[in-house]
Amino acid sequence: MVQVIPIPISFTLDQQEHQLYPVVLQTASARVMVDCGYESNLPLLEAALLEREIAPADITHIIITHHDIDHMGGLWAWKNQYPQVRVYTALEEIPYVSGTRKSLRQAQAEAGYEQLPEAYKPWAQEFIRRHQALRTVVPDGGLQYDEVLPFMPEVQVIATPGHMPYHISLYIPNSATLIAADALVIEDGQFNIANPAFVLDLKAAVQSIAGIRSLTLERVICYHGGEMHTGIYQSLDRLLDQYKTV
Repeated sequence: MVQVIPIPISFTLDQQEHQLYPVVLQTASARVMVDCGYESNLPLLEAALLEREIAPADITHIIITHHDIDHMGGLWAWKNQYPQVRVYTALEEIPYVSGTRKSLRQAQAEAGYEQLPEAYKPWAQEFIRRHQALRTVVPDGGLQYDEVLPFMPEVQVIATPGHMPYHISLYIPNSATLIAADALVIEDGQFNIANPAFVLDLKAAVQSIAGIRSLTLERVICYHGGEMHTGIYQSLDRLLDQYKTV
């Protein structure tokens, strides 16, 4: 049986308060962390794990759901501190996680830079600089869509493109639990699309939500917003209705 343990961390970035929800999936033979925050979040993650009686050195694998900097920015720091950890991501994500291709989010920011109001350009410059400075890690393996994890076969890899083209979520059928990553966020107690203005393919994002709606769900954990246990299908239906014309 897979134990699903959210590891929320809170911090200040750019004078704003943030909370992220990495997740640890635990069995007798493996401890898998799903996403790992920014590089500066390493001490927060270590402390949050220890609070839950998980030794950071006992994390066996890290799965990166997509290459946004708030999901993989801490990967280099973690691998440097705990070199035994094995890193996995979607097969198509490997060039971006390893840094052999430019981040699609960086490319998006660069392409839209000249159209930004002058007041927003310093923020965009810093956003681009952070991506340029990001230290990357070559994953140990790639995950195929709709397969089970090779090191934790109770967990399925679900393709949830839209926010990013090769975004994945993880589904545990035995507990009807979805680790949504950024396929969904929770805002004011309801599901929403993560930063819809910056989604790379809004139509695909809505189709991914429809796919999530077809799953048996009793628990959904979002990287931004935390958990939902009740009213899951009603909230998904409300969101699908909101974007029915996309």
